[in-house]
Amino acid sequence: MIIISASVEPEEDAPGHGPRAEDYIVKPFTEDQVLSSIRARLEKKALLDELDAFAHTVAHDLKNPSPS
Repeated sequence: MIIISASVEPEEDAPGHGPRAEDYIVKPFTEDQVLSSIRARLEKKALLDELDAFAHTVAHDLKNPSPS
C-alpha cells in the first residue's frame, strides 16, 4: 500500500501508516516519486514470488527425493 497525503507529519506519526503501508508520499510530489515507489513495490513482489516458487520447489524435493 502506498499512501499519498497532504499532511506534513513525519512518516512514523502519520495515521494509517501501519504494517500494511509500504510507502508514504507527501504532497506536493513528483511523478517520478510515485513511479519510483510503484516500481519498488513491483520489484519486491516479483522477488517474493520468485522466492515463494523456489521454496515450493525445495519443499517438494525434500518430500519426494529423486532416487540416485
